[in-house]
Amino acid sequence: MTELLEDQGIKVIALALPESVSGSKAYASVVDGERVAMIVVNDRHNGERQRFTLAHELGHLVIDWPAGTGQEHERAADRFAGAF
Repeated sequence: MTELLEDQGIKVIALALPESVSGSKAYASVVDGERVAMIVVNDRHNGERQRFTLAHELGHLVIDWPAGTGQEHERAADRFAGAF
């Protein structure tokens, strides 16, 4: 999953995060002003959990979110990840 994401230009960063944190997505601006997507994943979690987190955060990056609550967006990202 990491290779797939990085082949598409999404930087994957594995960090030792608190157990309660699975991961996050973000955008960063590089020197030339180009935005780069990044996903941070908790390297303390097992491989299966990390793969789900990567897919979940990818969902947040690619889904064209309609108006809704954060909770609805989380459920949609979970469904997206589950499809993998």
